[in-house]
Amino acid sequence: MEPKERILIIEDSEEIIDLLRDAVLRPSGFEPLVSRTGQEGLHLAVEERPSLILLDVDLPQMSGMEVLQGLHDTVPNVPVVLMIFAGSEEIAVEAFRLGAKRYVVKPPKPHEVTEAVEDALREGRLRREKQMLTEQLMRANKQLEQRVRELIMLYNITQAMTKALDLETLLSRVVEASVFLTNADEGMLFLIDEDSDEIYLRAAKGVGDKRASMLLLPAHDSVIGQVVKTGQPLRIASSESRLDFTVKTGYMVNSLLYVPLKFHGDVKGVLTVSNRVTDRGFTRTDQSRLDLLADHAVIALENARLYEATRERIADVFGHTLSSLCEYVYHPLKAFATNTYALKAAVDRGIISSTDDTLYRRLSSMERSIEQMASVTEILSGLVSPESTADDWEQLGARFEKVKTRYAAP
Repeated sequence: MEPKERILIIEDSEEIIDLLRDAVLRPSGFEPLVSRTGQEGLHLAVEERPSLILLDVDLPQMSGMEVLQGLHDTVPNVPVVLMIFAGSEEIAVEAFRLGAKRYVVKPPKPHEVTEAVEDALREGRLRREKQMLTEQLMRANKQLEQRVRELIMLYNITQAMTKALDLETLLSRVVEASVFLTNADEGMLFLIDEDSDEIYLRAAKGVGDKRASMLLLPAHDSVIGQVVKTGQPLRIASSESRLDFTVKTGYMVNSLLYVPLKFHGDVKGVLTVSNRVTDRGFTRTDQSRLDLLADHAVIALENARLYEATRERIADVFGHTLSSLCEYVYHPLKAFATNTYALKAAVDRGIISSTDDTLYRRLSSMERSIEQMASVTEILSGLVSPESTADDWEQLGARFEKVKTRYAAP
């Protein structure tokens, strides 16, 4: 229920006070405040900030006009309805200059007072309604801006994830994003081993190695296992008794949030965040963010798995084919090189004569080409070798650059 509008009566006549309070204000739903002197009325106006003031112009000690001047100086936004005697309407001109909105003639008639009060309150109500709508609009804009920032942030995160086809990099980015989005102390990503029915820790942030090494959980015997079983998120705060557990985790937390990683309805793992140091529970907003992240993460995870499987398959097929080609090329290349070297040696020893150096130059060019082909063949063999590592590939790449520089066309 909205609070009642309070109206301050500044009047010394008990008869008029009773009339205004019991016949006008209370029946109309207003809350009356009463002051019988100007000084007290000014004090109440400043302290209580009423919605409207009914002011008698003929007060003892401090006149109504003096009170009106004081109200104008202290609470200028509070509307005033002046109560005057018939024949003194000229006072209203000065009263309006000091901020009075309306006047009624004494003795006041209830319907005239009600009409004057409603008319004087209308401007204030519109002003408050406008202020309220402005504040609501500002809050809505802030919420919208916050939501846009969150969506942009999630978009950037998911874009980074989709580009990370390396599985280790992808998993690390997912956990880092979960901690960032929920402002958590730590985050973990568990995957399910379908053969052993165990949930094992695959990536973590903020979790010590000692505790991480203990996180190999049977899928049916843990809180995480319940998320796997139900396929539903779990959010628990420290005030809830359910958090008093140490089931297979080896450590306590103040609050936690688990969301399943589901792909085509099947739970592939669980993304978790927890506050072990910070005394803060996770909100529905945190859960919504993590749910959205999990949806993108599981798709990126499956893409990374497919990429790795495809790359291994291509590497097997391509590597076997290229290795066979290298071996096939090597033998005729070796025979061609042997014949070229023998021919050159025969020319050098004078066994074969030449009237100019054309034959010699051609033989030298052939020898250089053979060396170049042999170097490239060795590099190719190294690339497809099962024993080659990433470091070996990097060295072979550098070696290839040197070959290109050495045998560049003059």
